[in-house]
Amino acid sequence: MPLRLARLALVAAAATGTLVAATSFAAAPAHSGCFTASDPKGDTSPAADPSLDITAFSLANMGKRLVATVTVDKAATHPVYAPDSRFEVDFTVGGKVVTLFAKNSVQRAQEVNAFYQQGIRVDNVFVTGDVEAEFSANTLTIKVKQDVLRNAVAQPIAGQPFTAIHALARANYLYQDANVTFDQADAPAKTTFVSGAAC
Repeated sequence: MPLRLARLALVAAAATGTLVAATSFAAAPAHSGCFTASDPKGDTSPAADPSLDITAFSLANMGKRLVATVTVDKAATHPVYAPDSRFEVDFTVGGKVVTLFAKNSVQRAQEVNAFYQQGIRVDNVFVTGDVEAEFSANTLTIKVKQDVLRNAVAQPIAGQPFTAIHALARANYLYQDANVTFDQADAPAKTTFVSGAAC
């Protein structure tokens, strides 16, 4: 292909979003309402555990809901070294650190009588359990209504950017806050996710 045509093809690919970036992050436009980031396999610590090995996570504005996903290498009802697992997607909005979390275990149906199995924490304080969490194949999906999230942080969030976005996979030892982090997947520092923005 002549050099001029090759350059035109490159410009066209960039303009249409078909250019593949050499990164593990699926780049999104500024003020985007969705993104997906990947994380290497085999990087859990303090021990190897595929059920706590995050391979990808995402955030997306879907209508009136915020939807977060966390995908692991090989999901299990309990991790290798603990009875339960706990997954989180954390971000900062309006100066507050928000944690969306859900637990997974063999005895989840019984534990719900004593502990919240999913919910929202703000600045490390439990606020509400009013979220939906579903484990399917190797992926956890957490859904929360935008107005529930707004009430949790006690301020308007529409149009506000989320920063310091990451996902955590933790071994949970059945005691409150007795969670050991095995893997953390971080969104690239320049990620721009905006509450309520179109995907």
